[in-house]
Order: sequence, then C-alpha cells, then structure tokens
Amino acid sequence: MPDRERDTRGFHRGATLCGLAAALCACGAIGDPRPPLENLPNPVHDLSARQVSDGIDLSWTWPVTTTEGEIARDMSGFTLWAVDVPSIPAELGRDTIDDHRRQVATLEAPAFADSEPGDRLELRSPLNAWKLGQPAILVITAWNRAGRDGGYSNQVPIQPLQPPGAPRLREPAVTAQGVALTWHPADLAEEYAIERAGSEEGAFETLGRLASESFLDRTAAWGDLHRYRLRPYRMSDAGWIEGPLSETVSVTPIDTFPPPPPSGLRAVRTADTVELSWLPVDENGVAGYRVFRSGTALGPLVTGTSFSDGTAASGTAYEYEVTAIDANGNESPPGGLLAVPPFVP
Repeated sequence: MPDRERDTRGFHRGATLCGLAAALCACGAIGDPRPPLENLPNPVHDLSARQVSDGIDLSWTWPVTTTEGEIARDMSGFTLWAVDVPSIPAELGRDTIDDHRRQVATLEAPAFADSEPGDRLELRSPLNAWKLGQPAILVITAWNRAGRDGGYSNQVPIQPLQPPGAPRLREPAVTAQGVALTWHPADLAEEYAIERAGSEEGAFETLGRLASESFLDRTAAWGDLHRYRLRPYRMSDAGWIEGPLSETVSVTPIDTFPPPPPSGLRAVRTADTVELSWLPVDENGVAGYRVFRSGTALGPLVTGTSFSDGTAASGTAYEYEVTAIDANGNESPPGGLLAVPPFVP
C-alpha cells in the first residue's frame, strides 16, 4: 500500500476516535454502575401489645421508608417473635434475641393488601398460644419480597395470665347525690373502669377507675338516659390485663329529692311589720323559698333570704316557718318553727 494511502487512513481513524471522545464528554462521564436497591424496610418503632381477655392484641405502624430512603411498598409481611425471660428486663441485646427467639405469628401481605406505608396494622394472638405466667419480650420484624428484614422493632414486655372474669352490675339506684352503681365482684379482678354513654347510640367514656365494688356518679344529668358498663383489670408483671366487659345497664334519673330545709330563721318585730331572715340553703338548683305564717303561705316564692310581713297585726302573736324549693318543684320540710310575740311599744 502506498505511503500516501496509509497516511490518509490513519488520519480518518484518528478523527473518528476524537469525535467519539468528544461525544462522550458532551454526554457526561461514565461512572461505576449503581448497585440494585435492597429495599430493606426500616425497623418498626412503635410495636404495642396488651392482653385483652383471652388474647394478646398487637399493633404497629407499617414503616414508611426503607433503609435507603425509598418508600417501603415492596413488603411481604411481618413476623412476631417472643423471647421467654425469667423476669422483665430493661432491654435485651440483639444477639440474645437471635439465640432465644421463637416465632409467634406472621402477618403476610394479603392480610394488609388494603393498607399502605404509614398505616396502623393489627394482629391478635390467642391466649392458648402462650404459657400463662411466663414473662416474655416481644419484637417484630418487617421483611421485603426477598425475605430480608431491616432489624428488630422496639421491645415490648408481656406476661400472659388468666384474665379476670366479667363483673355483674346490679340495677342502678337513683339518689339525691347522683346515680349509685354497685356490682358483684369479678374473679381475679383488682380494679374496675366505669364507663358511661349518654344515649342509646352514644360512645362510652370512662368516668373513673377504682378498686372497690361501688361508684357514685355525681355528674349524671336529671332526666337524661345513661348507660353504664364495667371493664375489669388484673395486674401482671408487665402491666394491666383487661378482662371482658360487663353487660350494660340503663337508667334515666328523675329528681324527686327535695333540698334540705332552711336554717337560722330570725325575726325583728316592729309596729307595722315582721322582718324575717334565714341562712341560704347550700345546694345547687334551689329556686327560692316559701314563707308560712301560722301554717299559711305568704305571697309568691321568695328568691332571696329575707321577707317583710307587712300584713301582721301588731297585737297578735304568730309562728313562722320557711321551706326551700328547687327548680323541679321539690319542696323541703320546713325549717325550725319561730314564734314571734305581739308588738310591744
């Protein structure tokens, strides 16, 4: 091949390589290939567990992101583990959990198909799957489609026990102070939560919690329907165990209870009047007072604590009494009888 032809081909080959290099520079440098995402979900951080009657109720939040900061959608399920311990510890190490854990339950993807990252998930484990009295530490793992997890959740102590029985409420008693509740004690119950709903369809709210078998609801409104039920509790080394609810009892309290009678009745006699005064009745709902002279009511209801009898004859002795009346028309017995002699100039 002539030297001129070889030089021409060499020139074209060099120009082609330079053009390719320029194109590559214009498009950016080629780096190392990015490794595939592992899609490991972050550990659950808010596992909770409590015994309710004959089962262990568990709940937790589906982790929102993976360890690589991606949305944790590629999930296959969650596994609940238990580590039996002689007593409730402060915290178990990961190696201890690895060596002594036992699988309790699994929640697979079809069970939470309608949920998404950030939603609260729930699981109930029957009590017959546990050894009563045995303390344990619970953790949960979340695993991806490849069957790998991102680590253990927070640790939750539990000690399954025989739950308390259901208490039996007696019929409520309506008193002047409120609705009085009493009940037959439930087996193994140490405390009771009293719950009340304000209507047939109303939600129940807790009024209080106590260790006795009686409760006085001083906040019950007269004339309104109230429904009551009890929730028993038993203490374990890991916390309170909730028993089954009692049946519901209903009552509509009617105020038929008079206020207490007024006291401290006094009189000052003048030539024209008898001036009466008394101490106020210390009770909510008192609408007024009625003054009696020798057994006969005088004038309209008195809203204050004094009365001027301008019809009394100066030369006649009288006997005065005062009663208290509440907003529902209930009238107290009269207070002490006060004898007022004739006026002496």
